[in-house]
Parts: sequence; structure tokens; C-alpha cells
Amino acid sequence: MHCSPNELCITDTVLSMSEIPMSLLLDKIARANAGRYASAIARLGLRPKHVGLLAAVAMSEHPSQADIGSWLGVGPSAVVALVDEGIHLGIVTREQNTENRRRARIELTAIGRSQQAAAFGVAQELDDDLMSQMPEADRAAFKEALFRIGLRLGIGPSDRVTEPNSLR
Repeated sequence: MHCSPNELCITDTVLSMSEIPMSLLLDKIARANAGRYASAIARLGLRPKHVGLLAAVAMSEHPSQADIGSWLGVGPSAVVALVDEGIHLGIVTREQNTENRRRARIELTAIGRSQQAAAFGVAQELDDDLMSQMPEADRAAFKEALFRIGLRLGIGPSDRVTEPNSLR
């Protein structure tokens, strides 16, 4: 059986790309891109979870570990371990919140700000490569659609993070 680039072969059935459920496509795209992304940021000495931490901290002024966990979709023990790794890497600090002793404030260090900028630059290069065949207007619409899907799934900014202008 021969399948063209716009078809997915499943046993004896040939499906066009428009017949494949979006959830399956998103999963395949995410899996395919995850390896490329991990390899690219590994050159910075980071793993995807470290960049997630950097992004979560950069998008909110003095977030708590609970805020970070909510944004990353992980539980308290995973956040503590991740912040501990971030401290070890020198990319974040943890300070006791003087207003609420049960909350620690997480901040980026100078190294963390530099690493966050570098990681976002690497990610932008990957984005540009992935979408190089798309017109600029389609890129913006695609990114906004992904943002909306993320919000629908509970993935996205807290009320302290600025959303794209078109979503306000």
C-alpha cells in the first residue's frame, strides 16, 4: 500500500489528513516536536521542564510554588523538586514570603533571565522552521487557536498573566 504525504495509512484503509481527528494530530505533532525541542535546549544545559519553570516564573511577578504548579499542571511535590533543581542550576531563587509564611516566592536569577531568553530564542527558531511554509497571518491565527485550545484544557495563564490582545 502506498500513501501520499497528505494521507495516513491504517491497515487497508487510507485516510486523508482532514479525516484524522484533531486530538490525534495534536498528539503526533507534540510528540514529533518534543524531541527536536529537547535536543535544541539541551545545548543550553536545560531540559523542557526547566524551561517550563523559567516561563512560569517569568510570566508572573513573584509566583508561589502553587502558582507554578498550577501553570505547569503538576503537583506540589513535583514543583518543590523542580524548584530545587532550578536553584541548583542557579536559574531561580526561593525566598520566604514575609506576608504569608506558608508561601515561598520564586524569582529568576540573572542566569535564569539569560537562560529564559536563550531558550525562548531557540524555541522561536524551531517555531519559524515549523511554520516556514505558512503565511504570517496564518501563523498568528494558528498560535491564537492553540492558545484558545490550551485555555479550554486548563493550560495557560493565571489571572496575573497577560493574554494576547485579541483574547481580552
